[in-house]
Amino acid sequence: MRPVLDGIERSANELKELRVQGDPTQLTNLEPQILRALREVEAGNEQLGKLMSRLVDEGAEFEGLMNSAQGLMSSLGESSATLPAVAARLETASAGAHRPRPQDEALLDDLFARYTMERERDVHREFLQALGLSSSAAARRVEAVVPADDGIELF
Repeated sequence: MRPVLDGIERSANELKELRVQGDPTQLTNLEPQILRALREVEAGNEQLGKLMSRLVDEGAEFEGLMNSAQGLMSSLGESSATLPAVAARLETASAGAHRPRPQDEALLDDLFARYTMERERDVHREFLQALGLSSSAAARRVEAVVPADDGIELF
């Protein structure tokens, strides 16, 4: 754009000099250059107008996106503000849910009594502990029974 403006300025200065000197033939010779410079300025103005229109349109679109993002962030802030209260209610509600009912405890004790290996009982205890539960039968550790001497010699 700068070279076009420089060309216009040069042509205008030459035109002023010719007007002062009063040579009409030289003025006629400059007319095509002046018209070409004017056309270039008009084309530049048109291009500049299109760019400005595009800038205005994209600016409006950007403003809309920013307003939408601001609205989303605001609603996210409001939603996240309720999370601690919801978490507290869920924690309170689930606190009572971990306590087995008496019939469930009896079922767990019966199941524990059916295990024939100590490792099964250990797994049962670990499972209950992982859930934060305890069972009266599982809490009592069965003492290792010392084998009685039955009088049979194996070796």
